[in-house]
Amino acid sequence: MSESKLKIKNENPFMSNKMGLSLKLKLLGIRSSFKILGFLAPPLAERVALRLFLTPPSHITPKWHLPYLLKASQSTILVGNKSIQLYQWGHGPSILLVHAWGGRGSQLSAFIDPLVKAGYSVLTFDGPAHGNSTGKSTDMFEFAAAIHAVASVASPLHGIIAHSFGAACTLLSLREYRFPIARLILIGCPATAIGVTEDFAEKLSISKQIISGMRKQLEKKHNNRWKWDDLSLIKMIKNTKTPTLIIHDENDHEISYQQALELNNAGISSELFTTKGYGHRRILRAFEAINKSLDFIKVQ
Repeated sequence: MSESKLKIKNENPFMSNKMGLSLKLKLLGIRSSFKILGFLAPPLAERVALRLFLTPPSHITPKWHLPYLLKASQSTILVGNKSIQLYQWGHGPSILLVHAWGGRGSQLSAFIDPLVKAGYSVLTFDGPAHGNSTGKSTDMFEFAAAIHAVASVASPLHGIIAHSFGAACTLLSLREYRFPIARLILIGCPATAIGVTEDFAEKLSISKQIISGMRKQLEKKHNNRWKWDDLSLIKMIKNTKTPTLIIHDENDHEISYQQALELNNAGISSELFTTKGYGHRRILRAFEAINKSLDFIKVQ
């Protein structure tokens, strides 16, 4: 099927410019609730905001994913108290695909056949609280732990191709667990975790005070072992020696192109590949992005 004929299901309804009436009313209700809670009970508003922030949206698997899933070898592993669903295709050095927030392992399916034909084994998974994995909520550290656990299944793990939130969590996982890979590809990756919370606040009309309190709530949940400043993707890529390809579309309205420039400027082993006209999700099926990835993933 050609690129132009593929219809992509929007993975995050709060990011869509074509929301249905019921969803718009729901969003309006959430915004109104936060205004009232923020005034009457700020601590409760912070807890409610954190619960929403850590709960990924649930979606039906797009039909075009199904043929890939039917051909996959499937298994599960346990990460903490959650069962993580794994999918694998092909034989050879492993390439791990990491999906975005609200997505699933098959989100990067367009990469599978080209990688298998090039002689790689492709491994992906449904993140915690995503797809067929268990759980209702998750955060960057749990997602990063899942990436490390899945990477440990691959032998040997040659590279990682990750998208958006999954790209951010991949950088965090590499920092926390220091496992070796030969190539890293980050698609639509944000430059700052704090910026993600600010974007979340803007979309739901949550005050800066409530979001600041929400961030402190999450730090507390992790026993204050880290601060939000520790989650700077700029700092992480600056310390990443693995050759890294940053792929970003100029028309990405969810993660701005400026963030890709900031990441690339900070990376000591990075290069930037720019596309135009695909946005944040269609880039995952852009032929030039897939072909560039295949060229980059090969160790010369």
